[in-house]
Amino acid sequence: MEEALRHSEERYRLLTENSPDFIYIIDREFKVKFVNQAGATALEKRPEDVIGQGLASLFPPDTAAGMKAGLSRVFDTGKPYSSEFVHHLYQGDFYMHVALTPVFDDRGNVISVMGVSRDINGLKKAEAELREAKEQAELYVDLMGHDINNMHQMALGYLEIARDVQTDEVLKTLLDKPIEALQRSARLIKNVRKLQKFREGTMSVQMIDLCAVLADLQREFGALPGSRVDVNLNGHKDCYVRADELLYDVFANLAGNAVKHTGGGSGISVSLDDVTDEGRRCYAVSVEDHGPGIPDDFKDLIFKRLLKGTSNAKGSGIGLYLVKSLVDSYRGKVWVEDRVPGDHTKGARFVVMLPAAEL
Repeated sequence: MEEALRHSEERYRLLTENSPDFIYIIDREFKVKFVNQAGATALEKRPEDVIGQGLASLFPPDTAAGMKAGLSRVFDTGKPYSSEFVHHLYQGDFYMHVALTPVFDDRGNVISVMGVSRDINGLKKAEAELREAKEQAELYVDLMGHDINNMHQMALGYLEIARDVQTDEVLKTLLDKPIEALQRSARLIKNVRKLQKFREGTMSVQMIDLCAVLADLQREFGALPGSRVDVNLNGHKDCYVRADELLYDVFANLAGNAVKHTGGGSGISVSLDDVTDEGRRCYAVSVEDHGPGIPDDFKDLIFKRLLKGTSNAKGSGIGLYLVKSLVDSYRGKVWVEDRVPGDHTKGARFVVMLPAAEL
């Protein structure tokens, strides 16, 4: 028994002496009964010079008072206590995570408190840097969403006026290029702001009529010059899902991509069907086009964050990433397949599947 006890004490001593955490035991008179090497080093003392000292002689008054308050709580309640604490030491402030545990005698009385303090200065610094980076990112998004977007709209307005009064078809074509570039930039800014809104979690989930959303899609895109959008609801009415106000943007992004990549005025097709997925009743919305399609190697990649599109693999980068993020948040699925199975060159079919909401 004595040999086992000796080995146990040796293991405990090795553990405490090699720990980077500050380990100590304080009695009811707020005097140090034990401190490991790390704790003594932080005080720029040897352990034997710390043991027996009162907290008031080791720490500045406000630090000693804060430590006594935490220790008194454990002495009074007999329960462990932990918190974050700022140690105002003579050589500077140190953020610590402090865990206090009561030590009982044979009669169940708290005779001392064992403390473990961990240096979290690095963590606090990282948290501060993260907050600053987040604030800077939000500032840039706000700047992009307001000031830069306003400048875009002014430039677009002047360019469109210049194009409309131009009689030379070559010059009209040349003016179309910067107009299209500014329109793409405006869409990107719009998607970034929506993605920010989504990530902030400020959108409330509610019952939304998917049929009405698709009807709005047909009205908006059907009014665009040179585009044709056929929406087939297959007899559905009042088809509700649980989503938020950004649901329309899921299909607007997909339809916008399809219109952009479909040539020759072929138009795009949108259809709504009832399906079952893992025992759940769902609605599947398909958006088909007659564009260049998407090679198999890109089908899983196009929903990744900020993937650059290529001539053979459409993708508005953040637009499709926004689609995937939103559909995931609605507990749905989204994927892309060949419009003509086995031949991606005949166009693409994007499918969004959303659980049907029970009325």
